[in-house]
Amino acid sequence: MEKSIRPQLDHFVWPLLALTLLLLSLFWFRGGVTPLYFDTDMGRDLSELSNIWLHHIVWIGPRLGPGLQASPSYYYFFFPFLLLGGGNANALIIGNVLFALVSLAIFGYLSVRKWGWAALFGVGVLGILPWWTENILRFGNGYTFAFWELLGITFLWFDFPFLLSALCLGTAISFHPAAIFVLPILGSEWWRRKHQLKQLPLIAFGLLLPWAPIIWFEFITKGYLTRQWLAHPSAGMYWQLTLANWHQMSNALGVGLWVATLGVATIILMAKRRMKVWVGATAAASVFFLFVDSLPLRYVLGVLVLWSFLAVITFVQHKWGRVLLASWFVLLLINNVIFAKPLLPASRSITSVQNVANQFVAQTPLDQSKKIAVVAVLTPQVEVPQADDYRFFLRLKGLKVLEVQQYSQADLLIEFIEVPNFSWQTWSSWETDQISNRHLVSDQQINGTEVVVYSK
Repeated sequence: MEKSIRPQLDHFVWPLLALTLLLLSLFWFRGGVTPLYFDTDMGRDLSELSNIWLHHIVWIGPRLGPGLQASPSYYYFFFPFLLLGGGNANALIIGNVLFALVSLAIFGYLSVRKWGWAALFGVGVLGILPWWTENILRFGNGYTFAFWELLGITFLWFDFPFLLSALCLGTAISFHPAAIFVLPILGSEWWRRKHQLKQLPLIAFGLLLPWAPIIWFEFITKGYLTRQWLAHPSAGMYWQLTLANWHQMSNALGVGLWVATLGVATIILMAKRRMKVWVGATAAASVFFLFVDSLPLRYVLGVLVLWSFLAVITFVQHKWGRVLLASWFVLLLINNVIFAKPLLPASRSITSVQNVANQFVAQTPLDQSKKIAVVAVLTPQVEVPQADDYRFFLRLKGLKVLEVQQYSQADLLIEFIEVPNFSWQTWSSWETDQISNRHLVSDQQINGTEVVVYSK
């Protein structure tokens, strides 16, 4: 194992690392926060966060593709940022960036102390990888978990106490199951470090603590979620031999499939004993995705974090590997920074939706004692009249916006129509039909969104 760099370098580690992270942050925020498209998953998260804002306990996390539920710890990790931001939803983006910065800073500091200046190339590579830059401003359980996974495997590689790595990895898995592929590596590290039985309870505690809310919910409801899943199971994926997921992973690493394959072969050849175990576990997980039909990026993200980490750690330890690492950084710098396309405001941003809600409340006299049902039309198909984001913004204005299951108790129905020329007069859905014998109160246009109010 290489010796640490001379102690005098300690004085320069933080300034250099801070400068690197500052430059990365400027790159991430080059378009502000408006380029982020405000999708329905984010609206769902905001709706749950508004329940916490109203001092309600949220027991269940986001629903996952396989028909299971994530832990609500995800919401509680983000809530302090919402609180500090005074209810501004853009504060959640800042929280996501902060999680990313902390993980990258700790990785960078430990790497530079051990391997010297070349490790800064590794920090730069991670910070401008396509999967990183796509995730950095996109808060959500399917994205944020990657930063916690990176932090967990960093603690694991640099031989920190198991409790720290287990807590971080348990948090990542509780956000999204794509991080579960790191568990064999955690097991191998426990075996490498004398495999003492007294460490197992600490590892189990760290892995399970982020699941505490949902475990307690299952206990008090006598296995409600388990019963629901057994009654309506969902596989969530289809088995099919395909290279689609591999193509997606290689593109997210900033290289083509054949270059990525050559890179993996190089890592295997350069890896030493301990690294070979990590590479073998990651390669096995990659083979799994060879037999699964094309999946969204977040499902392969857990493996991408591992490959990114392994590549940086492997290359930085060898003379010629550092040349490869520097070359990779220059390639990413050219493609993703120098020749990157300007980031334009999204057609639907957090700020634009918030402005519509705020202007509506300011222009429309509403009795705050009235119970309100909210629906929205975001696409012409209107498969589900999602209004989670509007529910959040109206609740923070002090209005009594009900959950969907309570709509039959509503005194008012508010429709936010974002689709131009939509025939809302004849529109009917299960949600709108819960408010029977209603009559039109108002109809107004706000920044391209039509807002219709009905009363019983």
